Amino acid sequence: MADDFLTSDDVVSDEQSFYNVVRLTGNGMTPFWDSLNDAEAFDGNPATGHIWYQTPDATAGETNAHNEGSIRADVEGATEVELRNHLQIFKRSYGVTGSQAASKSKVVASLLERSKDRSIKQLRLDVEKALMSATAPVQRVGNTTAGVMGGVLHYCTEVIDATNTVELSAKAHIKAPLRTMWENGVLEDKIILCGGDVKDSISTLLDGFKTANNNETAYVGNVSKIKDVGWATNVEVKVSTQLAANEMLIYAPELINPILLRQKKDASVTDPAYDSEAWENLFELTLQVLDPYAAVHVKNIKIV
Repeated sequence: MADDFLTSDDVVSDEQSFYNVVRLTGNGMTPFWDSLNDAEAFDGNPATGHIWYQTPDATAGETNAHNEGSIRADVEGATEVELRNHLQIFKRSYGVTGSQAASKSKVVASLLERSKDRSIKQLRLDVEKALMSATAPVQRVGNTTAGVMGGVLHYCTEVIDATNTVELSAKAHIKAPLRTMWENGVLEDKIILCGGDVKDSISTLLDGFKTANNNETAYVGNVSKIKDVGWATNVEVKVSTQLAANEMLIYAPELINPILLRQKKDASVTDPAYDSEAWENLFELTLQVLDPYAAVHVKNIKIV
């Protein structure tokens, strides 16, 4: 396909590229990847990974008074923390046997299309799992050690552990993380991504605070947005199959970027050693988190 030959810069900027089409057609199963800031093109050595810098924002005023005609204020260098994440290669292949290919029937054509669709869906879920993992980065070593990206949970500075003894609390598990993010200068829009049981618990916990509408006759038992919690407004609440049932991630998607090196779409990988025809889709990418408080991990909530 044509976009196999795009540079990574072109891929991330083209809404119709394979990468963006796959990312944005997740059908609700890849909510984290779908929500993230736009991808950036990889610029570096694939062997040594992606390097970026976190620079803590100014969050409080200081006494600042100078004499008239005095010398300039001292130059203040930025305090930067260097971070590194490694590229991970994701591959999924699909195809048909030689016998099926020879039949040229509509049934086989339909089978091939279903095989392709399932392969892309699995590739999408594989990327979502890696982006959300707590895995530490692993540097690739030639063809002996595969590179592994560190997921967003690995980069969470703030972790709240309910130790499986504390039930969901609006103050401790929603307001407190959002306040911590606000106090550390993370003012961007937030999303609460939940495991299944936590999602149900949030809906139960906040049920009494929903806006009443006397004209509404349908039952609504789902909290999909928290309008105002004091430290953030219009916070979306979503569910993820990649999180444990009793954990959640509160994050600012504008501060989290996938970093893409390359993509391959429907590349022919037919091997004469096999009596089949095969095609492969591939992404090679990693993740960067631009602020140490861009995400807060809340885990081990007691579910009742």
